[in-house]
Amino acid sequence: MPIRQDSPAVPSDKELKDRLYARDLENRLIITPLLMPEIHGGGIDIRLGTKFITGKRTGYTSFNPLRVDAEQALSMQRRSQIAFGGMFVLHPDQLALASSLEYICLPHDLAASVVTRSTFGRAGLLGATAVFVHPGFRGCLTLELLNLGEVPIELCPGMRIAQLVFLVHGGTDEPRPGKYSMATEPEFPKFWEDSDREVLRRIHGLPTRPSEEAG
Repeated sequence: MPIRQDSPAVPSDKELKDRLYARDLENRLIITPLLMPEIHGGGIDIRLGTKFITGKRTGYTSFNPLRVDAEQALSMQRRSQIAFGGMFVLHPDQLALASSLEYICLPHDLAASVVTRSTFGRAGLLGATAVFVHPGFRGCLTLELLNLGEVPIELCPGMRIAQLVFLVHGGTDEPRPGKYSMATEPEFPKFWEDSDREVLRRIHGLPTRPSEEAG
C-alpha cells in the first residue's frame, strides 16, 4: 500500500515489509534476491555482489574528468568476478567499486541512501561516499569501498555490507532514468555523459569532442 502522506520521513519497518510484498506493482519495493531480509530502523541490509572494479596503472599522466572518454576509462580499470565461496582482498588505501548482489526497483514515492554497515566501518571499511538512490531507480547498486585500515580486508560475495535507508518522496514528477540505471554490475564514472561537460570544455579551451584533441 502507498505510504501515508502524514507518515514520518523515514518509513516504519512494517511499511517497508508491506511494500516488499505489495500486490500493486506501482507501489511495490522490489529487492531481489531477498535473502534472509534484515529490516530495521527504516532500512534494509544489502549484500555484496560478485563483480568488482579496481584501478590499474596506465600511460596517462593524470585523470582529467573533462578529457576522459569511454575508451580511456576502460583502460584505467581492472574488472574481476569472484565466485561464491571466494574472497576479494581490499588492500589498505585501495578503492574498489563493487556491485550489490540485489537488483533493486524503487517505486516513485521512495528514495534511499546507501550507508556502510557500522560493523564494517569499525574494521576500517568505509563507503567512499553516501550514495543517494533516486525514486524510480532500477538496477544493481555500485558500492564505493575504501579500506582505511592498516591490514587487507577479505570480502566475500553475499556479505551484508551496507544498508538502504529509505525516505518518503513527496514529489509527483515522473522519475527520469539516470546514466547508471538498469546496471547489473559496478559502473565506472561516466563523466562524458555529464550535461554541462561541453560548456566546461569550451571554458577551458578544449574541443567539444574529446576525440578531436591532438595526440
